[in-house]
Amino acid sequence: AIFSGSLDGAIKKWWDLKTGDLMKTVEGHSHDVYTLATCDKEGAIFSGSDDKTIKKWNLKTGDLMKTLEGHSDYVNTLAISEKEGAIFSGSDDKTIKEWNLKTGDLMKTLEGHSDYVNTLAISEKEGAIFS
Repeated sequence: AIFSGSLDGAIKKWWDLKTGDLMKTVEGHSHDVYTLATCDKEGAIFSGSDDKTIKKWNLKTGDLMKTLEGHSDYVNTLAISEKEGAIFSGSDDKTIKEWNLKTGDLMKTLEGHSDYVNTLAISEKEGAIFS
């Protein structure tokens, strides 16, 4: 399946790529959805929005499982480390936050950027996150 997020705040799940059939539309963010990340281990898809939240959704049903709050500005990017059991978020508040993948608890905040954090990449082999 392919998932898409939009400026209308919706997340869409496209099932059949040959026909382009839409399987489901999920709504829950109050503003634009900027980023998505899936985690098969958790059976979840995470979304980040300019409503300053990250939402964890059930991958199959689309039900909202949890809302993660802690950024003071738009959430631009998400990266998952299944090895570490964490999801990382980058924001216009110039921080990267590490969240527990299962519980959604905030584990730490990384600071050091002088401007927006627009993208993240994880190297499981190096045990590092790049921003």
